[in-house]
Amino acid sequence: MAKKRDAVYRTGDAVLRPSSCIIEYQVTNEEAPASGFASFSLGKVPAFAEQAQGDHAFRTELLQGVDLTVALRFSDEVMQVAVMPRNALRITKCQVVFQRAFRVGEKALFNGRLSSDETAEVDVFAARPGQAAGVAQGYTFAYLRGAAGCELVGSLDESRGLLRISMDAFEQQVAVQPECPCEPIEPGKLHALCECCCVSVPAEGEAAERAVNAAFARWFALAGVRRPVAKPLAGYTSQQRQGAALCESQLLADLQGACAVFSSLDACGHEKVFLLDSGYCAVGDWLQPSAESFPHGVAPLAKTARSLGFLPGVALWPFACERASQLYAQHPDWVLADPQGKPVPVGPRARKLYALDTLNPQVRDYVSQCVSTLVQQWGAQVLRLDGLSAACALAQGGMNGAQLLVDALDLLRAAAGEDTLLIATDVPLGCTFGRVDYVATCCQPAAGWNNPTLPWVAGREGRGVRGALASMVFRGPLNGRAFRAYSGVLPWGSAGKLSPDQLEMLMMGAACHSATLLVSGNMGDWDARQIAAFQQALRLQQAANA
Repeated sequence: MAKKRDAVYRTGDAVLRPSSCIIEYQVTNEEAPASGFASFSLGKVPAFAEQAQGDHAFRTELLQGVDLTVALRFSDEVMQVAVMPRNALRITKCQVVFQRAFRVGEKALFNGRLSSDETAEVDVFAARPGQAAGVAQGYTFAYLRGAAGCELVGSLDESRGLLRISMDAFEQQVAVQPECPCEPIEPGKLHALCECCCVSVPAEGEAAERAVNAAFARWFALAGVRRPVAKPLAGYTSQQRQGAALCESQLLADLQGACAVFSSLDACGHEKVFLLDSGYCAVGDWLQPSAESFPHGVAPLAKTARSLGFLPGVALWPFACERASQLYAQHPDWVLADPQGKPVPVGPRARKLYALDTLNPQVRDYVSQCVSTLVQQWGAQVLRLDGLSAACALAQGGMNGAQLLVDALDLLRAAAGEDTLLIATDVPLGCTFGRVDYVATCCQPAAGWNNPTLPWVAGREGRGVRGALASMVFRGPLNGRAFRAYSGVLPWGSAGKLSPDQLEMLMMGAACHSATLLVSGNMGDWDARQIAAFQQALRLQQAANA
């Protein structure tokens, strides 16, 4: 009999305990195509029922002539699932279900799939947009927080696939489901499907937030992710300059304004940045800046910025192009096509952006050439890599989305070199760990406090400042562990729908929960209040990233 969703269950142990494992597969032998599944009730195994730890291997006869060994290990805080088939087969699903009692007043956080997806704590029994009460799902990590402490589930390696985590509080279940490989599993070889941690930190009289922070610390200790060494960034970006305002003369004026403000400030150990954002050319034509707006090209602007003490930066969508670009006109075969042969769209529909085929050797050469030219010839020392979800828009070539994205990030790092600072946006967070220097932890704030969800996005992305600030805060524990957190462009000093108090709230949130303070507009137009608030934000961010 189904449980009523308006009930509240307070009994049972509020600790994650593995209860079942499901493996689904397809036999790849054309002579005998078949599909099947293996389901194990872990609660019936004494070690799982009593202490939820130990090593277990199960061998079952799934179909006639098909043997599959499933090895499931849950030792201390780490769970691993691996399979070894006798015959070639493709795994289509792997899921481990945990039992847990949920308590009134507990909070849950499930990380959004992309860095731009809104991520915030909610009550475990609450209804979320488009979902039933008590139901939630996310990727890479999730935690449950209450008066007793914090329990965190986190992926230990997303180079093989994203980890999907879901919850049904009324059914008293949490499930983890890794993204399965697209290629058939080699017979006679043990293949890892999932590796994640289940960390439990008691509050022990301390604030629950400290338990959350301790859980993140333990997760990254188990994952062995290299801590970021890049310094916090502060400075200017042209992202909100559009049309005629995005030109050489205007940017030189903005550069002088930035110099004037920073000459009166203590930079507090930040690297100063002057970033030319996208818009200087058609998306895809990265080596062809507008001759009208940049008659001398971009390299002289970068050289001037560097002479004034700023790291010059450039933004690009490395794995996308727009329909109006020369790249699309000259190389339509470089565009990623779906099974029906149609181009795969990415980003805002109004811009008609399409994903590039990252496995096409010519695309790889072109992207590498663009990145190396920006760094070696134009003098860029910072690259903001936007629209990275285009690299994992469609599984192909025997690789799933996470494998494609990791491969794409490695391609960018090889082309840019180890000394170039890379900022990643619009990207699944777990794939970036240890591969880039800065990663967005929120959507790009628009000039509105409560903007609605964007119509072209199927997930949780919005552009409201309140949602961006919440994501920045609740993903704050990643800053300094997985990467340096990028807070997006702060509309400081620009005319918009935000009050001065709301602008300062956004600035202080970025200072305390990220490692970047990049602003738009001419800083030379700031008044004394804005300069003082920016100085305070620099000091707060220095302390937060110490």
